[in-house]
Amino acid sequence: MNEPTTYPCCQQSQYLNVLGLRQVAAGSDLFISVWNLHRSPAIWERPNEFLPDRFPVDGPTPTEVTHNFAYLPFGGGRRKCIGAC
Repeated sequence: MNEPTTYPCCQQSQYLNVLGLRQVAAGSDLFISVWNLHRSPAIWERPNEFLPDRFPVDGPTPTEVTHNFAYLPFGGGRRKCIGAC
């Protein structure tokens, strides 16, 4: 299995924010663990199982926009992989 991947946040935190139950100091760099995001039971039903019907062929192409940033195989926003649609 591949190593977990992290993507840097698009920008540094400019203010003291509350992220869930955690405080993030201004100027902090934020990283997202895509491996954990894609396997989160809080987001996905049966996240560790291969479910081809999770993304129906006749449905929208799975992207960060169609899945509210819960699915980021190629990153998201302005810094996503140049070959991603």
